[in-house]
Amino acid sequence: MRADDNKTIIERFFEKVLKERNLSLLGDFVSESYVEHNPTPDQSVGIEGVQRHIQLFFTVFSDTEYRLEDIVAEGNKVVARWTLSGMHSGDFLGMPPTGTRIETSGIDIYYLQEGKIKEHWHEMDMLRLMTELNRAK
Repeated sequence: MRADDNKTIIERFFEKVLKERNLSLLGDFVSESYVEHNPTPDQSVGIEGVQRHIQLFFTVFSDTEYRLEDIVAEGNKVVARWTLSGMHSGDFLGMPPTGTRIETSGIDIYYLQEGKIKEHWHEMDMLRLMTELNRAK
């Protein structure tokens, strides 16, 4: 596929799955043999692992909102810079809910094959996130 086609797939993934919270569409975007290179604890491979990862953030940060800030594509790789915000309403890395509204950002690299996300690298500004959560204690 062309880089622009891959870019469109990731834009649609952000819109349909992350913004609209429609996890039933994951199979439209994610390969059965999906590999997460920065997994959350106990995250499995494949669509089930992605679903658990995304659901974790939907649960821990109620009213989660993802904003796609920038997106760049070259060949089968797409890089997306995003912002996440939400209310801290569930346990996160051993920290009980604070009721604080947080905002953090991150950069993801997606490798697509046959029109689906095959591999994913995820970097999030954890220092910013943990600083906001610790201020709320």
